[in-house]
Amino acid sequence: MPPGNRFHARARPSFWLGAAGLLLVAAGMIGWEKPRGKQLAQGAPAPTPAAASPVPSPTVSPTPAPAPKATPAATPLPTPTPPVAAAVAAGSPAATPAPVTQDGIIDSLSQGELQEAINLLRANYIRPGDVDDRALARATLAGVLNRLDHGADLLPRPGGPAGPAAPEQVPDGFLSEIFGERTGYVRLGSLTKDHVGALDKALKGFSDQGLAALILDLRATGLSNDYELAAEVVRRFVAKGKPLFTLRKPSNNQERLFTSNNDPAFNGLVLLAVNADTAGAAETVAAVIRYYDRSLIVGTNTPGQAVEYADLRLSGGNLLRVAVSQVLLPANLTIFPGGVKPDVSVPMPRGDLLTIFRQSLAKDFNMAQFVVESERPRFNEAALVSGVNPEYDVARDAQAARRRGEPAPKPPLRDVVAQRALDLATAITALEAKPTPPR
Repeated sequence: MPPGNRFHARARPSFWLGAAGLLLVAAGMIGWEKPRGKQLAQGAPAPTPAAASPVPSPTVSPTPAPAPKATPAATPLPTPTPPVAAAVAAGSPAATPAPVTQDGIIDSLSQGELQEAINLLRANYIRPGDVDDRALARATLAGVLNRLDHGADLLPRPGGPAGPAAPEQVPDGFLSEIFGERTGYVRLGSLTKDHVGALDKALKGFSDQGLAALILDLRATGLSNDYELAAEVVRRFVAKGKPLFTLRKPSNNQERLFTSNNDPAFNGLVLLAVNADTAGAAETVAAVIRYYDRSLIVGTNTPGQAVEYADLRLSGGNLLRVAVSQVLLPANLTIFPGGVKPDVSVPMPRGDLLTIFRQSLAKDFNMAQFVVESERPRFNEAALVSGVNPEYDVARDAQAARRRGEPAPKPPLRDVVAQRALDLATAITALEAKPTPPR
């Protein structure tokens, strides 16, 4: 057993093949071909043949997509088109138009109208000081930063007053285990050389034991600009010679291409766990592995920070953090600013995740106890022979506790994202397994 694997737990997935949705997802994965091409980083479904596709509604797609050029510009990841064409063809009422917002009106104004509105404010507003040059400059900067989202931010000067309290950080640390007999689990933690080395040892152990699936948990891999290490992680899963991603800096037309230069260290099914803490280089790892590998992403949307930042100092000491380079996937697809959308959306309270990750790193804890369901007492043949009924005993004891006014026991903490990933891994590998020929 490799150093990272602390134990083997016999898996009893929470609802594995009992959920029809899992079987449908699993069946769709059988026979996937590499590369996955247009199965993109946002989880858009693969295109279907033109003959089977409904005619798109004009209200859904008012402008046809431009023809590709020799050097296409960065393309945001597409959003699946709502299935409204069939309803329109059947005579259903048209969808209610979305209400007009103030931002929408501002976007519709011409340059002359924008300046006209500002001049009218300055001439007529009851408090002229609120729309003087300085106020307008502040409003302009605030509006630009707000619209750029994760593209730019203002930071307080070092040593100055502290900014707003940051949310509690996800506990860091590398962890690897085996759930049952066929699924490995790796929590990468922060993106460091030591953790990449630990990943190599874990993957070798998984491959030596013939594991069919791996859960790669990136929910503790926070914001990082280290795209070289991100490429190192991806190279463990993508075939040699494949382009991974490009880091493009438009200001000086610089591009840096990362490719895979090794044979994959793991060739089984990969389930990637992500959430809003999976940022920067980490969401690039998830997007590229899904682009090429036979894999699914489980969890919630990533923040869309797959960029490289530069901190520019202002004259007063404050810092302006600006995105100066962005990650482009093969086919010129972007992660910034929309992020990576999961194939299977599974929300989870952040407080529960912090508690589980913190406890799983303690000496006497592990992840399996938060993922693999313990078997409940059952009436079976052994109980019949012994003249007892474990199910009745449990119900009787619970009823007696309620009569005594005792509070009901709290349900155990569960990592529902890892549970769903394990369910998918179990279902998919079971469907793919070759049946044993009859003797």
